[in-house]
Amino acid sequence: MLYNNTLDVWTALCSERGKDWKSIEEYYKFLDHLKGQGVKLDVSVVCPPIKGFSEKPPKAFNIKLDEQTIQKIRQFV
Repeated sequence: MLYNNTLDVWTALCSERGKDWKSIEEYYKFLDHLKGQGVKLDVSVVCPPIKGFSEKPPKAFNIKLDEQTIQKIRQFV
């Protein structure tokens, strides 16, 4: 099973869709979407250094990237 953090998944999703990944509000909507879909978000103890969101980096969570979770990620609009 593959695991990744939500910030990396978010930037990859935005890249696929040609969207700006720097919107903290959209990132938090993405997290809400995952929670609403029942995706388990485990707090990441390591926050990747991503510049561009804000002065304070957003929280990152670890998620299991199985087929069902990937489908739920792609349902985010």
